[in-house]
Amino acid sequence: MTATFVILPGLPGEGPYPEQFTKAGGTHREGLVVQIVPESGKPWVGNFQPGHGALTRVLADPGGGLLLVIAEGLLYTVNPETRRLVGPPVDAIARACQSAGWTALASFTEFVVVGPDGERWQTPRVAWDGIEDLRIEGNRLSARGWNAILEQWEPIEIDLETHQVLKHAFEGPDLLAPGPPRRGLLARVRSWATKR
Repeated sequence: MTATFVILPGLPGEGPYPEQFTKAGGTHREGLVVQIVPESGKPWVGNFQPGHGALTRVLADPGGGLLLVIAEGLLYTVNPETRRLVGPPVDAIARACQSAGWTALASFTEFVVVGPDGERWQTPRVAWDGIEDLRIEGNRLSARGWNAILEQWEPIEIDLETHQVLKHAFEGPDLLAPGPPRRGLLARVRSWATKR
């Protein structure tokens, strides 16, 4: 059994002071308010500072017993038993997908992945400015990413077991994992200039 949760309409007027979750620490105004009932221990309320996005969701991580709280695009990975964060918050989460114990969370340029064993990892940048159509099939994460150089959507594929980026829609120094060979921007500009 894992922890259960309920998104509340606001901060409770009575009871223990809510646990505060922020990027910078300290307290803050009312954010996303979630009542959490851990597997063992007493229920508690968390107040999660919102980010600057639109996605607001709470996801149970089936493998690690964690909760993934997304407050207007700001991701908090929370251990419901200890009431503590597991890793720093990640901002700009715009899409989420779960399947077969895997959870993939996409910003506009990269992914945060939580595996069936609770391991959390982040991909290098795989798109210029936009990721959509997330799917998990077996141990593969696929999506489409915006390539600003070519001005088109391109396939993205990641091996979830090895963390290897197999296809991407970005080329640049941030892409550390091997991927398919691609012509660089400078080669395309030179090619265009010689045709004129």
